[in-house]
Amino acid sequence: MKRLMALVLSVLLVGMLAGCGDTGGGGEGDATGGSPGGTSGGSAEAITSPEALKAAFDADHADAEWYADLTGVTVETYLGAPVLVIHVGWTGDDPDWDAKNRKTEAIRQAIDGYEVDIAPNVAIADGDGTVWALGSGGTGEGVPMADAFELPPAPATAAEVEAWLAAVYGPGGIVTLGPAEGWYGSIQSVTMESPGSGMAEQLTVRTSIASPKGTDYSLLMLALQTTGSPLMASYGIKTADGGGSGGSAGGLTGPGANGWFYPVE
Repeated sequence: MKRLMALVLSVLLVGMLAGCGDTGGGGEGDATGGSPGGTSGGSAEAITSPEALKAAFDADHADAEWYADLTGVTVETYLGAPVLVIHVGWTGDDPDWDAKNRKTEAIRQAIDGYEVDIAPNVAIADGDGTVWALGSGGTGEGVPMADAFELPPAPATAAEVEAWLAAVYGPGGIVTLGPAEGWYGSIQSVTMESPGSGMAEQLTVRTSIASPKGTDYSLLMLALQTTGSPLMASYGIKTADGGGSGGSAGGLTGPGANGWFYPVE
């Protein structure tokens, strides 16, 4: 079977920026000692549609701890890449992160139990719409962003970050965004600003996105990581509600090294 390979994206960073804590990529299985995914399941034939995967979950994992949280299985476009999305009902406000961690890992294991050939990326979208990357390169053929496109050099200033995003994701850019992706158009400014209290200036992105939850907020964070900019060592996003959050993605190895996989032409 094709097994999910961990995304180069820092999923923990997504959790910190969204103000939600740990994302739940490394649960330890069902607390009762049983299989975290429910019935072992599996399929001799490749699963090639989200509907078929949902049917397999229904047949093989109806007794799993996470099954009651499952609200759908779809294929979406995130940063122009096709992503198999497992939709669940829990939200960032749910306080039991241990349970969410455990269920997230169990869903990953359940997918690994099948021969899935749908999209080169897999993610969970919670009840807020926030995207949690599960893996890349495990379902369907694909290559990392850095190999799929000839990207500009890593930006070193706020103005260069803004120009990089425009060149890669803007209208007529290198990557063609999906019709439902609104994160790029939400960007109002990219500057260097102090978070306050005499703190050093950091890269600050102001956006018309309503709050630090939801799909577009998640994708904006991931897009910033794909720049490979050293400014990502300390940055913040300010949302329309006056909130937002900050985080650190130090140690990026270059443009497109942190990102989704893209289909092989």
